[in-house]
Order: sequence, then C-alpha cells, then structure tokens
Amino acid sequence: SSSSSSSFGNIPKAEDLVQHLSADELKALENREKLNEFVAKYVDEMDKDIKKKRQQVVELASTNLSFEDELKEKREELTTLADQILVLTADVEALLKKQEQYADNFLPENVLDQLQVNALSASSDSLRIYKECKNGDMDLKTFVKQFMKSKKVEHERKLKAKLYQQHM
Repeated sequence: SSSSSSSFGNIPKAEDLVQHLSADELKALENREKLNEFVAKYVDEMDKDIKKKRQQVVELASTNLSFEDELKEKREELTTLADQILVLTADVEALLKKQEQYADNFLPENVLDQLQVNALSASSDSLRIYKECKNGDMDLKTFVKQFMKSKKVEHERKLKAKLYQQHM
C-alpha cells in the first residue's frame, strides 16, 4: 500500500497502486486475468486491514463495556457525594449564621446591654413579687425566698454591668 489515499481512509488511489510498476508490468495488466490478480491482491490487503480494524473496534468496545458497571457505580457514588456536599454546605452555612449571631451577642456594647436588660428584668420581677405579697397572693416565707433571689440577680447584673463598663 501507498502513503497517499483516497477520501475513503486507507484505501489507496489507483494511480498510487500503479506508479511504482514498470512499463512491462503495466502492459501485463492489460490482460484481464492479470489485472484481476493485481486488484485481488490489494482487495485482500484492504480486507485484512478492515478485519483488523473491525477486531480492534470490537476489542475496544468490549473493553469499554467491561468498565460500564464500574462507571455506573462510580457515577452513583459521585451523585451521593455531591448530595452530601450540598447537605453539608447548607449545614455549614446555618452554623456560620448561628456563629455570627452569637458573635454579635458578645460584642462589648451588646454584652453591656444584655447585663443591663437582665438587671431591669430582675428588678421588675422583684416589684411583681412585692405586689403579689402586698395583695395577699403570696405568703411571707415564699415572698422572702423569691424576693431575695430576684434582688440578688438584679444586683449581680448591675455590678457586672458597672465592672464591664469600667473595663471597656
């Protein structure tokens, strides 16, 4: 076969097949039988090439098919991992949002505000407890216990707010 070929891939052009022949060999091809033998030789070579290529394609297809189950399994694993990544990403985003909220709570001005609000809340509780006792809705023993607890919390919060403010 020759290096030049037709638009059909490896099928050589007719002029390429005969260009290396001598004048006597070309003259011999005028005989129909010799021409048929000459053509049959190249047809056999092309047929062998086609069979070889076909076998290579079959082997390649077989090899590719042998990977199909593994590829399907890996694709499913990848899909599962991608789904897990989406879930984990959402979880991380939620945790980051929570962390930002907590971080805001611990900003110096927020901590001070929280201490002051808690002190006011405890003061309100003390007043409510006092009114309940005054109205006769609570006995003296319960009043003393709850009132002392509420006043203690109020004073602790006020003291902590004062100390925190001094260190800011």
